[in-house]
Amino acid sequence: MTRRALLALAATSALAQSAPPSDEELQTIVAEARQVALNYTNALPNFTCDQDTDRFVNTHPDRSQEDWQPYDKFTAQISYNGVEEAYKLASVNGKPVQNRSIDSMGGTLSKGDFASALKYIFDPDSKAQFEWQSWASVRGHICYRMRYSVSQPNSHWSIRAGTDAPPYPTAYRGVVSVDQETKRTLKLTLDAVGIPNTFPIQAAHEELDYDWAVIAGRSYLLPYNLEVRMTASGQTSRNVSRYKNYRKFSADASITFHQ
Repeated sequence: MTRRALLALAATSALAQSAPPSDEELQTIVAEARQVALNYTNALPNFTCDQDTDRFVNTHPDRSQEDWQPYDKFTAQISYNGVEEAYKLASVNGKPVQNRSIDSMGGTLSKGDFASALKYIFDPDSKAQFEWQSWASVRGHICYRMRYSVSQPNSHWSIRAGTDAPPYPTAYRGVVSVDQETKRTLKLTLDAVGIPNTFPIQAAHEELDYDWAVIAGRSYLLPYNLEVRMTASGQTSRNVSRYKNYRKFSADASITFHQ
């Protein structure tokens, strides 16, 4: 049995014996996680990375059944300047492309995974409501798993039915897994709630995983895996993205995720 498996078993055993936090303790946990999340981007260097995305569509007549068929794949180069991301399409279906924006791919796309995802949940203006769900183990880390919800008037997450269509700020809810020791968010989900029946998109879901990585000799907590699902016009799509080759603008240092 590997050391990682042993750690996971130890964490699971510890979770089984742990009582949930009290309401007062939960408020403290949320406050600490919020402070860490809102300071997250301040500690990040300017960097670039590659985002490999495989896209699928569900072709099963019954949309409740999953029958994912490959649609296409692409690689985008992402540049982060401490405030926001810029996306540049690098290849489509394994073939290099030049002078083509990622928006030209059409279909389901997701942006803002570095600068925005945590703020959607923890920004005080979102007025997210939190409640306890359970203890969890994320890659051997004992985590507080909490449900949250954000109402539409306070929404910072928008969905768009096409690159030229206006964004719709949707209400959303989901789950965050916060490391018990560091109070850093290691995993989060977002699910759109209350989308109007007249809107072309009927459902939207994101699941984002973070992991520690090394860039130029320093460790940073960065997205490493993203899954996006969206239902529009009766068809459900699924994007699976993996982030790799993180490097500073001025260096060619590669990334190593801790397994």
